[in-house]
Amino acid sequence: MKRIGAITAAIGASVFLSGCSLVSLGLDARDFAKQQEAVDKMNTATNVPTSGFATYEGIALMGAEYGNNDNVVFLGDGALVADFANDDLTGAVTDINGITLTDAQRKALQNGDIPKGILFAASSASGQVNINASNIGAALTGNADGTLNMDGDKYVVSGGLAGEYLGNGATAVKLNDGSGFIIKRNGSNPTGSAFEFNGQ
Repeated sequence: MKRIGAITAAIGASVFLSGCSLVSLGLDARDFAKQQEAVDKMNTATNVPTSGFATYEGIALMGAEYGNNDNVVFLGDGALVADFANDDLTGAVTDINGITLTDAQRKALQNGDIPKGILFAASSASGQVNINASNIGAALTGNADGTLNMDGDKYVVSGGLAGEYLGNGATAVKLNDGSGFIIKRNGSNPTGSAFEFNGQ
């Protein structure tokens, strides 16, 4: 799955939504877009602290494609803590909501339209995704690990993440799907998976 497809689908889902899960998904999509825009304007951190701690909060986006007309997008609250003395970044993505889209629905959302039949399609997902990463300078590598349950399906999230600290004094962090990142559904592999977190 191309990352831009998952991201624009989630952003499109933020328009004119109703229902508890849809409201949460819509607000998360709006916040994700705003945070992504802010973080993408920052330069790679050149002065990452060597001691102390920092907390980064933001919205994480996860998505996977399981074939024709079968696309899943998750959005959840991410909170990561950096331990600069030990070059560690750990935390989790919680309070996750998701939606399953056909190819036509995804395309419509990417174009800013709300397809029929989608207005009550979002669901709450139980579970969380744990994040563990380490850094050398500003560069981050790590792993995601967790299990989500939504609408009777089991999604196992695992694999590599890659990213960096950004801003003066590492005021922000970005993580994307890295080597081996995958979201399996009921034991089956997707044709593509994506992850992005922007935190400040």
